[in-house]
Amino acid sequence: MTVLTKPIKGAIKFVDDIVDSFRKGKEKNVYLEGNYAPVSDEVFQESCIVLEGKVPEDISGSFVRNGPNPKYEPKGLYHWFDGDGMVHRVQIKEGKMNYANHQTRTKKLACDAIHRQSQMINIGDMVGRLGILKILLQSTRQFLGDRTISNIEKDGSVANTSLLYHNDKLLALVESSYPTELKLLPNGRVETVGVNDFEGRLRQPFTAHPKVDPVTKELMFFGYRLFRSDNQPFVEYGVLSSDGKTLKTVDIGVDRAIMMHDFAITENYSCFFDLPVS
Repeated sequence: MTVLTKPIKGAIKFVDDIVDSFRKGKEKNVYLEGNYAPVSDEVFQESCIVLEGKVPEDISGSFVRNGPNPKYEPKGLYHWFDGDGMVHRVQIKEGKMNYANHQTRTKKLACDAIHRQSQMINIGDMVGRLGILKILLQSTRQFLGDRTISNIEKDGSVANTSLLYHNDKLLALVESSYPTELKLLPNGRVETVGVNDFEGRLRQPFTAHPKVDPVTKELMFFGYRLFRSDNQPFVEYGVLSSDGKTLKTVDIGVDRAIMMHDFAITENYSCFFDLPVS
């Protein structure tokens, strides 16, 4: 089996590449041009020039935003949701502003660096019959242990959707994966700490839109799976204590594949939206 695995991996990747080359470049991709075009450089600008007015000296803090920014050329088709996370930070301190951007160093990005090209299947790939073939090829490569493909759920994936600040930790989020922890440095820069699985207690993907109880400061979240193994729950709900020490999760009883982008909380209830994909 070990002897056969390497040529099988190569054959599958060869077919995968042919599918990509056949589909790519047929149409102009608006998500790679204009305002959506990727930013290639990470920069740090100290003491930004203020064109109008002045920075209040009594304000101190940072404005940080997250969004998709593909580091390498997409291997196949591409959708805006597929881009690698890039964080932009404006630090206000002592009447001055510093700016920095940072490409989040995910394990997915490290896998892509091997080939200098994105290797994971894109949301943009999942179109038509060839999209089904792409999913099968990607799943087979992952099953055979292809190290150029990261584990989407546990490796943090693209970490490109939103940011959460809780228990003195800044987390970059995407709903398919575990959170990726970032650190805001005193000098205005940003760095990646790594995947945060709450000390090994997290066992499901983490929504990009968790909620913080305004009274207890507990963190409410959920995670869903389109595909599962070993009888894993399709949807799990979790509560993390305000100090980050206690994590409780529960299977909410969904018995089929589902896409659940967001949820809501009230004083007494958490509300989930049942949106089946079948």
